[in-house]
Amino acid sequence: MTMFATGLTLLLLLLLAHQREALIISSKLLTPPPGNSLAIRALALDGKLTYVCEKDGGEWVLAQKRASLMDQTNHTKLIGYYTRNYAIPFSSRHMGEWTLINSEGDEAESGHLTSVVYGKMLVTKGRGQNKLRNFLAQATLHRYEGAARRVSYIAEINTKTLARPSMSKCKANNNTMTVGYTSEYAFWTQDVLPPKVPKSLLVPSKHHNVEAFFAQGNVRFTYDHKMGSWRQRRVIARLHDVPGGVRLGGFSYNISLPTVAKSLSEKNSNDLACINIDNPNGFEVCGILESMASSSAHQDSLSWSLFRVTSNNGFITKIWGPFTYFHMVSTWGGLPPPASYGPSVATTSKGWKSYFTCIFWLYTSKEA
Repeated sequence: MTMFATGLTLLLLLLLAHQREALIISSKLLTPPPGNSLAIRALALDGKLTYVCEKDGGEWVLAQKRASLMDQTNHTKLIGYYTRNYAIPFSSRHMGEWTLINSEGDEAESGHLTSVVYGKMLVTKGRGQNKLRNFLAQATLHRYEGAARRVSYIAEINTKTLARPSMSKCKANNNTMTVGYTSEYAFWTQDVLPPKVPKSLLVPSKHHNVEAFFAQGNVRFTYDHKMGSWRQRRVIARLHDVPGGVRLGGFSYNISLPTVAKSLSEKNSNDLACINIDNPNGFEVCGILESMASSSAHQDSLSWSLFRVTSNNGFITKIWGPFTYFHMVSTWGGLPPPASYGPSVATTSKGWKSYFTCIFWLYTSKEA
């Protein structure tokens, strides 16, 4: 092989690698919020789609999806497996399980050859062959320590079937048909440092972060007939170390409606937001809203917020604290209903509930 040919081959490989990376990160819809970093990329080169004959209509129904996961830069290196059982109701948003082979270090620490992460669908995009869509999943459960234990989000992209499934009617109940597919998978992990925030949310100097919690819950809205708009009334969430990780506590934030004497932008000192950690060495931190700003990365999600701590209680605060501020960032979802959902769906007994996730970062001025 000539030097020119070798250089051309390297250039093509670099271009392909760049295209794969661009494919993963180009769509904000299939990228998790800031505060998560791309950690692992894998290829499914021998994927199998198993169809089962449905007795009533004689249709082929997708029943199972499975594949070996190969390292994206070394297609001969096996790094894990993926399986999805389509018998699980779609309403559960279950997108399957990913088994990752542990490194020697992880295996020695955990005592397991592999670790597993399960995921639920957050969003899908496009329509591939035979209704196979790209998707972004959030981790819902981890098994065993290791590479998968740290995964927060998983994306499946560029899925293609290697052969067109039979379009003819099937004749015998429970007959099966297998079709090959290829795909790319991206795995993100939650960061150990806070994401960059807008200037209005900057914590004063000499304050540093000491802890982070992943939160998932609901934002409750009621319709303000005087203002003609939906207003946040309450935010409730469960706290974990990472998505799908250990349950640690909860978060609550009750928001009063503005009165005639208060403008919409005026902060109410009675509206306390509280983080509660439940373990034996737990603590409670409460604060009031200092400022809010939209994230440039996910403007279609709940605003990011900075809270100034007004009270500290508990054991751990004596070691790390007192806590001084906390951020509510890396949000996903949590928006009010569309403008068309006005008074017609707003009653005195019912409002609107919107699912959301975020990451809380706690700060202290105490020297590390």
